[in-house]
Amino acid sequence: MKAKVLALALLYVVGSFVCGCGTDTSTKEGEYKGREVCGLTLTGDEVKAKVGEEFVIRLYSNPSTGFSWRLVEPLDEMVKLEGHKYIPPKAQKLGGGGTEQWTFKAARSGKATVKLEYLQPWDESSIGERRTFTVLAK
Repeated sequence: MKAKVLALALLYVVGSFVCGCGTDTSTKEGEYKGREVCGLTLTGDEVKAKVGEEFVIRLYSNPSTGFSWRLVEPLDEMVKLEGHKYIPPKAQKLGGGGTEQWTFKAARSGKATVKLEYLQPWDESSIGERRTFTVLAK
């Protein structure tokens, strides 16, 4: 039980940061110091984008534990999902985590939310973290 609590605490600390689009803000594998989304303004979990512009949200992930990120609800028409992939860590360590990269496009102007949760898909009660990003497009 202590190991699970410690793992969730570490996940929260490491996974609560966002780094972005080609900018390597990592200090060590799985440890981020930056909050940037493709050079766009990110204040807290707010993304400001121009219509037609793509933005990337990267979140720490460790699929070797069975956990992965998923969209909580369908996206508003204002935001389009362009792609989703897992990027393994540079140093392959047994049980080491990497990054899930979610690429979106601001399809039209307005305000929308992107809600993600980190869980083991077969166990709905296993939610380790939820993140909500507010997207403002002009």
